[in-house]
Amino acid sequence: MQQIVMFNDVHATLPHALHADQLIRLTAPQQPIDTLAQAAEYLAQTQVHADRVAFSPQTPALLWVAAIIRWPKARFMLFEAKHAPDPWLDVLSGERWPQHPVMTAVADVANVDDAPVKTAISQPITTPVTDQAEQPAASDVQAPAQTSATDLPASAQPDVQPNVSVVAPKNSPSIATPAATPILTPASESEREVLLTDSKLLFEIYRFASYGEHQSENKAKVDEYLREAALRNTRSAGMTKRALNSQKQGQKAYALTIELEQRFKQHGQSAEFMQWFEQTKAQQTSPRLIQHLDIRLNKAVQFHNKHKVRPRNAQQPPQIHAPDVQHQPHPNSLRHLPAHDHWHILIDETGEDFEHPDQLRMSDRALGKWVALALPVGVVTLPPLRADFHAVDEDSTVVDAAVQTVLDHAVGVFGMTCKDPLSGRTPRWFSGIHRLIRIIMRLLPMPTAQANRVEIFIENRGVFSTQSDLLAVQQLLESELISLDPVRFGQLRLSLQFIDKAGHANNGYVDALAYTWGAADQRRLKMCHFLGHCFLRPSDDMIERTYAALDADKPLSPADWYQLISIMADEPADNLLQGALSQLGESLQRQPALWQQYLTEVQYHLSHKQYTSATLAATLGWLQQYRPKDSYFSPRLRLQWIIAQLAADNHVGHLDRGLASEAWQLAKQLIDEHAPESCHAHLRLAVAATNTFEFERAYEMGLYWLKQPIGMVGRLNYAKLLSSLGQHSAFLHQLTQAMRYFDQSLAQFDLLSDRQEAERESKQTQIYRLICMTDQPEVSSAELQTALEQFLGQPLLEAVEQMATRYDDRFAHHMLVRVLLHRPEFKAARLAYLEQRQAWQTDQGHPWGLINAWRGWLLWSAGWSDEARCYFEQAIRDCVAGGQTLSWIGAVIATLTERLGVGIIKQPLDVSVLREPLPNAPHEALLALQQCSGTDDQVLLRHVAACLPFNFR
Repeated sequence: MQQIVMFNDVHATLPHALHADQLIRLTAPQQPIDTLAQAAEYLAQTQVHADRVAFSPQTPALLWVAAIIRWPKARFMLFEAKHAPDPWLDVLSGERWPQHPVMTAVADVANVDDAPVKTAISQPITTPVTDQAEQPAASDVQAPAQTSATDLPASAQPDVQPNVSVVAPKNSPSIATPAATPILTPASESEREVLLTDSKLLFEIYRFASYGEHQSENKAKVDEYLREAALRNTRSAGMTKRALNSQKQGQKAYALTIELEQRFKQHGQSAEFMQWFEQTKAQQTSPRLIQHLDIRLNKAVQFHNKHKVRPRNAQQPPQIHAPDVQHQPHPNSLRHLPAHDHWHILIDETGEDFEHPDQLRMSDRALGKWVALALPVGVVTLPPLRADFHAVDEDSTVVDAAVQTVLDHAVGVFGMTCKDPLSGRTPRWFSGIHRLIRIIMRLLPMPTAQANRVEIFIENRGVFSTQSDLLAVQQLLESELISLDPVRFGQLRLSLQFIDKAGHANNGYVDALAYTWGAADQRRLKMCHFLGHCFLRPSDDMIERTYAALDADKPLSPADWYQLISIMADEPADNLLQGALSQLGESLQRQPALWQQYLTEVQYHLSHKQYTSATLAATLGWLQQYRPKDSYFSPRLRLQWIIAQLAADNHVGHLDRGLASEAWQLAKQLIDEHAPESCHAHLRLAVAATNTFEFERAYEMGLYWLKQPIGMVGRLNYAKLLSSLGQHSAFLHQLTQAMRYFDQSLAQFDLLSDRQEAERESKQTQIYRLICMTDQPEVSSAELQTALEQFLGQPLLEAVEQMATRYDDRFAHHMLVRVLLHRPEFKAARLAYLEQRQAWQTDQGHPWGLINAWRGWLLWSAGWSDEARCYFEQAIRDCVAGGQTLSWIGAVIATLTERLGVGIIKQPLDVSVLREPLPNAPHEALLALQQCSGTDDQVLLRHVAACLPFNFR
């Protein structure tokens, strides 16, 4: 049984095609409704199920938002009287439902507390539509035939509703009508003016069928008009049969169109094609189909003539300056644009099929794709294109220029395909538009706590024309966004409208973007770097997916949360994520299990060395801020938390002595319960001690565990322990002992049953071993080169050339640049590295400060002083922005540049501020470097080594 709830401000009957077993009309609320809670309480009083909810533009937004919550599976129908004869809009599909004014329903105003009264409702359909290409052919209007409405399939039968229940108000008369008899009310003169003639109705059936009923909007129109024809059959005998014939003619016209286009594409206007064309025309008995063939051939010839000159440019490369997206956002990344309070959003599409994503590949040009262009009004003005600009008809150089204009201006670009899960499981063209807008509004940079205005212009398509009213969609979007973030969207003024190609001065630009994505020649698309940055594919792991999922019913997964927090440092301050993350954090304080999952995600990245200092600071800081306060945390969990904090501090060279002391006690307490975790904690504490130059203390921490059986701590921890002892020995200048520890560690790693884990974990120890070999004068160049090539898996020169242009393997990169600086005998490798300087990459986090410092020294020694200054400056900035240990390293690099005479330090760094946090640092060695005379590299290297032992340099 289908139940429909209608708000009291809807003064209309339901569309004839909408069958209702029970209609519940709501009375006006007795008290003003100012909050969503009040609206929900009001609707809860109905105690009914709703399959559909009918409302009007006058319905308060809070009421229909509450209705969405109250009946989440219901379909919503908006009544807009000004859109007669199609006043009803299905909000989800965007389709309009006509309501015939001749046959109307008699129903009284309702009150939910009174008894139901039965009545019958039956309304025919009419929609006036005109077509410029083809008009109804008089010879196609057949003579009336005696055919009843029962000749139509069930979907096209008129809907007589014998069991509609309404609830009358108190003290009002009840109206009862026999269920089987429709109530007929004569139409007024003004109403008759909007009715379609029978011949026009038949033509509309033909027209939409000829467009292809595989598209849902065309099929909906055909079904709509078939129902209208069935209703007219009682007064116009044979209307049903003629309607079905018109549908068949339209279907045949569509099939002829497909065949004609395929043959013309293969043979052109050849003799063979024209013979087929004339024969096909001769076989048609309908003048309408003959006219249709002539029109389609004329359009095919016109299209061919427009494009036949284009092949001469086909081999020319696109005239596009590719943007640099290696280490910075795409220039058209929507969420990275400056915040603005007034935006124009232009939306277009490419492709033909938006409804069958599972049947199409990503490479199919027919695959539906939506593209949006965001313009900050009053800030960016794009040069006007021709009013009739259409990329498919333009020369490639004109399209290149249009796309280059977009790349050169601070405007946003975003797009997605119908294969993307974000478009829904059963996408339609307009449903995809709706979802696209939702995502764009989440990404759009707008100032908070003030009025913002967003105007959205959608190029029309098929039945979605400039006459379509999008007020209902606008109100739904506003309500969704306010619920998501009341501060950000509380004063938003949103408007949506369909436009034709000339409906906006910059519509040609979004047309060029859509054409670029859907074109057969993908060279322009590749050069623009839109894919994976602005155009979202199902395979792209982009942060936009997280924005789109912010209002999902379930919390973010640990992986999505980690990615979200990781990028926050690079996100604009006034973005949607700030408020969403605060809401997530507040809810997380009541979910300790989920908080632990997020912490585990951080620890996973730590153990796999997949992190940067900014990421660790952001994720752990957020977890600390929103740690559940009223939950019990075991000593083991507390230890895990502290270890993660110490790891973050270690990465920036900082030590919280209070946390370190607590971790030491907890680790000792848990030895008998969780020996591996206790061992791991002490290893982390040893690293923390290293950061404060307490190398002997760090070494002693490891000796305790070295005496324990391997099975007590696990082989992986045991191997890490040996590697740690090797590092501490190297810091203490015991290089021979360090080499023994490193070799023993690698032997233990090699015994692990998981080969991938063994290779991953042993890599860092191999790097330590190579650094140690570099610092031993007794290790010959040939021996060191052999070890390097064994580790790198290729000849040294080839490895240097490849590594010079990469930034993904930072620790190996640091080791290699360090070797080139400390071992001048590798002249060919050093020269090969320097020759790649124009392609050098850089990134954030340790040890990039050291990499750039040693690059600067290499450049300075080679005579490229200007480039050397740039790298030295970058290195110092990166280091002094970190913790205490990195600040020390930065001070040493700054002092080195003074000794070299680079001349970039305007004011000497105050190293005295590091004496208290780093009392064990070699302050005397730094003073000796400051007082060193001469610029000999080897002399300076010895001084730097005294200031920065082992892998601190």
